[in-house]
Amino acid sequence: MAARIRNTTGRHQADMPANSHRSALSRDARHQVERYLSGQLSFTDLKLWIAPRAWEPRVTGDLEAARFLSAVSLRLDEYAAGFGTDASLRETLAAVLSREDQG
Repeated sequence: MAARIRNTTGRHQADMPANSHRSALSRDARHQVERYLSGQLSFTDLKLWIAPRAWEPRVTGDLEAARFLSAVSLRLDEYAAGFGTDASLRETLAAVLSREDQG
């Protein structure tokens, strides 16, 4: 019989929401991308939010946030350089979100 591991809140790991293991930065970054995809945030505002935070996880060792922010930042930079359309950027960012949900 497998033991259930309690986290610091006293809740069993199996009882925690799937994204509860994400860092605050990772959750915040995902939220900003979701806002962009839903039309609540402009491309410029997303880029301005992402850019100063893109290096932070490399310093703190937050590998999940580093991977996500790197993927998003790369796509934003490509679009800003004239590669792709708004629709293709949105499709690509949605795929990045989906991939992160699965892995």
